[in-house]
Amino acid sequence: MVIRNQYVLVAGTFSVIGQPSITNFAIWNSATQEWCADLSGNSPRAPVVLMANATQLWAANYIDSWNTVLMFQLCTTGTELSQWNQWVSVATVDGVVYTIAFHNNSVYVGGEFGTVAGLSIATLARYDGVQWHALSGGQLSSRFGRVMCLSLLFNHTDMYVSGLFDQAGDVPGTPSLARYDTIGDQWYSVGGGFYGIVKSLAIMPVNNELYAGTWRYTHPAWNEVIPSLALYITAACLTFIVVVFTIVFVVLRCTGRADKRGKVRAFLNVSSYFILIFALMLASTETSHVQSDTQISLRVRAHVLLIMVLNPS
Repeated sequence: MVIRNQYVLVAGTFSVIGQPSITNFAIWNSATQEWCADLSGNSPRAPVVLMANATQLWAANYIDSWNTVLMFQLCTTGTELSQWNQWVSVATVDGVVYTIAFHNNSVYVGGEFGTVAGLSIATLARYDGVQWHALSGGQLSSRFGRVMCLSLLFNHTDMYVSGLFDQAGDVPGTPSLARYDTIGDQWYSVGGGFYGIVKSLAIMPVNNELYAGTWRYTHPAWNEVIPSLALYITAACLTFIVVVFTIVFVVLRCTGRADKRGKVRAFLNVSSYFILIFALMLASTETSHVQSDTQISLRVRAHVLLIMVLNPS
């Protein structure tokens, strides 16, 4: 949402009640107390991001399932919509743009993409008014593939970047939150980062404190591969052991070989203890990655249930 003069520009996925022709991008005229459409021409039809400074209005126009067109409009001092300049397409992004920020004479764009205007610039790009650039200090990266830049916030010459990533440049301790010095072109850690998604940022003007809105969820993209793979392999092995032991026990019991039943039960007891220890080790390993007490307690209970199956009375 952007305010220009007496107008409030709103973007999203919607249609105006009573005016079905106005969808996804609408303008509220506070003087006349009514909704209206953009009359400047070539206006974005499905913008996901709007941002403005004193001279420009930018929009990320979502055009299909995996393409976004970056557009801008030079701001005017006119109060009539008919006096506004037309929108100009700047670049096509092969992905989604989540945030736009202005600093000095540059425009910074963050999102989930791999190229901008045909250039190999991923996740975070800078536009100097003529050409697009990647950050000299290095790009955001992840060991597990998915990288998102969700928020950009400037504080003097520092740019705070948040989203979902494993590392900023080659600086350790920068998961999902990092600070970029736009003068020295260098990344810095901010409190060691976050293991989760950081969706929004704000700075308290009184004491200059940084606030981050995070979302820790149970299966983020960056810890979805290795811990889950280990869990699946372990579950498959435990299931195989349970099936084999159950078949052996049932066969021995049905054939009446009671003299060996005590030895089989002792063997099952010893095996159960080893499985329990391994299950607890697995649970503690998952704790460091997932950090979800509910999920871990459910897994421990599942392993205890396996122990009870392995020890029939």
